Amino acid sequence: MTPRDSAPASPPPPAAVTVLVADIGNSRIKLAALAPSAAATRRPGNAADALPPLLHRTYLVARDVDADAFARWLAAVAPGAALLLVGSVNVAAAARLGEVVARVAAARAAPLSAVRVGPGDLPLPVRLAEPAKVGIDRLAAAAAVARLEGGRRPAGI
Repeated sequence: MTPRDSAPASPPPPAAVTVLVADIGNSRIKLAALAPSAAATRRPGNAADALPPLLHRTYLVARDVDADAFARWLAAVAPGAALLLVGSVNVAAAARLGEVVARVAAARAAPLSAVRVGPGDLPLPVRLAEPAKVGIDRLAAAAAVARLEGGRRPAGI
């Protein structure tokens, strides 16, 4: 899976989709679903409400992605249309997950799309000589801190 690849080619409409996230590291793939309509329960000024809660967390082994385990988890957390946002520091594991997503999407009645998230997708300027060497996991964490801080202070990684 390369940035902007998806299976199928176009994601389902945002209103009808469960948003899932995958954090691919060197040994594990961490999966979770974003809480639906978290905005309805947010309290003004509460930093804890600045980010949507993660639900239904699970892990897969990065070196041998279990397609059946992924399909079971997906069916339980997103029986309808789903969009998987993928952040990875492990190119080989991202490719393996991409193959699994394509197979599961082909066998599933509801639409499933996957999009690889890169540094340009985050609301965070990266002011480094070699920004490509910073892992997306660290950039996503810095973007989350910036969101929690309301943009009042820079986030260092």
